[in-house]
Amino acid sequence: MIIASNIAIEKLSKDNYDSWKLQIEAILVKNDHWNFVTGAERKPEVTGDADADNATVVVKWISDDQKAKADIILSIHPSQLSQIKNCRTSHELWTKLQNIYALKDQREKQRS
Repeated sequence: MIIASNIAIEKLSKDNYDSWKLQIEAILVKNDHWNFVTGAERKPEVTGDADADNATVVVKWISDDQKAKADIILSIHPSQLSQIKNCRTSHELWTKLQNIYALKDQREKQRS
């Protein structure tokens, strides 16, 4: 269970993707990290010169993206972590989870 500002959600397991997705999305929106996860907030280009403003923007983006990634990872059951251990960004992680669990849900619904 993840607790964020007195909000508790069940960790993602093989059986609760739909409810987990809705709840973790709400936490990410609340923490202003949803745009990193969706890919709407793209990593700024690193300019060739040593522009301090550009470097600050890039460092902030990396920090915010890693916070989003951490929120997601902390809400996943340990038995599921091996599937996403190589993801570098929150968007890459989110996309991987969608590919794993949304497809699994579709296959199970088709069998019913």
